[in-house]
Amino acid sequence: MFETGLTLDALTIAGFAFLLAGLVKGVVGGGIPAVAVPIIAGTLEPALAAALTFVPVVATNVWLLSQGGLFVRIIKSYWPFLGLLAIGSALGSQILVSVSPEIMKIAIGTMVILLSPLPFIPKHWSISVKTQRWLNPPVGLLLGIIGGATVMLAPVIIYFVALRLERDVFVAAMGAIALSSMTPLFIGLAAGGVLGVPEIALSALVFLPTAIGMAVGVWLRVRISQRHFQAVLSVALFSLGLKLIVGT
Repeated sequence: MFETGLTLDALTIAGFAFLLAGLVKGVVGGGIPAVAVPIIAGTLEPALAAALTFVPVVATNVWLLSQGGLFVRIIKSYWPFLGLLAIGSALGSQILVSVSPEIMKIAIGTMVILLSPLPFIPKHWSISVKTQRWLNPPVGLLLGIIGGATVMLAPVIIYFVALRLERDVFVAAMGAIALSSMTPLFIGLAAGGVLGVPEIALSALVFLPTAIGMAVGVWLRVRISQRHFQAVLSVALFSLGLKLIVGT
């Protein structure tokens, strides 16, 4: 038994959740909080579930952002979006730690259900560079608040899909987005007394199944149809969201 009060059953569920989250991360380049938190939030408070993503999120996304030497390019091009995303996430994290767990489970479940069909966004939908200049800052703030409160980065990912970036730039951007939005969230959780030494130790422990899942996901990425994977992911997310809502 950990100081956080996790039972063996809860640890098993957390291990499975991060294994699956790592698998998704390896295949699509993102999704650790979006996959792990809804699963864990069925047995733990959402704020604690979010705290457990600390080490997996930081470790995998620092590595992701460091690939290809694109860090400077990403920061230079998207600093207004990333900056306001961080501010919004900090504000949203206070909602996460102050609202009752039952309400947050419903909020997270609803967000997951609403976003479950979004991997099938039409390829012709795009946002022009001219529009991005004025749209990025307010969208960054709004999506940061949503992400901080629900630990859902999927809306940000969908927004960047619409920017139609080059593949390598998109993957690096996912790392910058995750760090910009999750770092303030983790600071907020620490300030709220949810992310402390015991939670960080447990987060380091669940990084192992995350890394295993990510390695398998990278292996699968070149062997399965992205379209088929998106279909499975959409169904799984919808089911998880429904379970969170019905189970409250």
